[in-house]
Amino acid sequence: MGGGAGSRFCRAQGGGGGTVVGRRAGRRLVARLREGREMITRRSILRLSASGTVAMGLQRGCFAQAASGQTALRAADIASLDYPTVQTLFFIDRALRKVSDGDLSIRVFPDAQLGQETEVIEQLRIGAIDMARVNVMSLADVVPEFAVLGLPGTFLSDAHFDTFTGGTAGQVFLEHLEGTGFVGLTFLEGGTRHLYNRVRPIERVEDMQGLRLRTDLSSASGFLYRALGTTGVQLPLSHVLPALEARLIDGAIENIATYVALGHYRAAPFIAMTEMGRPPDILLISQRAWNGLTAGQRKLLKNTSGDARSFMKKSFEYWTRACMQQIRDRGVTQTHPDALLQPARGAIDAMLAQLDMMKWFEVVRSAQ
Repeated sequence: MGGGAGSRFCRAQGGGGGTVVGRRAGRRLVARLREGREMITRRSILRLSASGTVAMGLQRGCFAQAASGQTALRAADIASLDYPTVQTLFFIDRALRKVSDGDLSIRVFPDAQLGQETEVIEQLRIGAIDMARVNVMSLADVVPEFAVLGLPGTFLSDAHFDTFTGGTAGQVFLEHLEGTGFVGLTFLEGGTRHLYNRVRPIERVEDMQGLRLRTDLSSASGFLYRALGTTGVQLPLSHVLPALEARLIDGAIENIATYVALGHYRAAPFIAMTEMGRPPDILLISQRAWNGLTAGQRKLLKNTSGDARSFMKKSFEYWTRACMQQIRDRGVTQTHPDALLQPARGAIDAMLAQLDMMKWFEVVRSAQ
């Protein structure tokens, strides 16, 4: 999982390999996790890492196997229990239980119980958790080509987005994940993103100049923010509200549901409704967990994940309508500038060429 607490814990135990006693404790922890007698948490993963048991315990995707012989996949999401993405995971769980006669299911961990998206992705890569729903922009640090999916103007219409996520062009992107440590099951609705800030209404390009906006880790986002005359500040999504309240940042670019669900509208009451991108979400399964499934289980999981696209889209549309009503009721200032992204168009094309991503952009456009 990288440095920080995990590295400090390993050093305290005498190195990353762990002692004999530590490895025994790690094996006992693996057994409890397999049998569902202990919750998978960030702390339990650190304990496994410190004992040197992660690779041993997860080699065969053991977290996915319940003691009864049934397979219960652990799925992570940073969103709250009632958020559309989490409800979509529960939808897949219900569908899997039905079509498999209870032999295959999902155990959902919402509210970032297993970490923020970057942490979850790393845990997926080593097989410490089985599944996760993340946004494609969180994958851009691992697979830079995925940043294309979050750029303004990538998707030209709802029909274009739907054709991509459910068609062969989307499959090309999913197959590009081979060798990363996880398998892409399907793309999901991620919502249209808009720029909101705490400083002033955005009526024209000049109003954005100098704003400090929260950004993700992708190089593409950095290019875009500089082209708009703003400064990108990398922050986990969970840190955005306190950073806005402390005036460490001026705003962010997110979808309406996130803007309302995380309370950002209270600290940043100005939102420009110009589309700043529509990066899809993606449902992932770790390669270890995937390898541990039978061919029949893989087919069931793939099919039910695909069926979840329409459920997610309808849920997200409902949430967005409700959130739009809420920000109107709360007096949030909305503007609808027409040419906000015009200065960035040339920079986006130059960036695609510089990062050798134009061919991936063309793959997306082929889905029109």
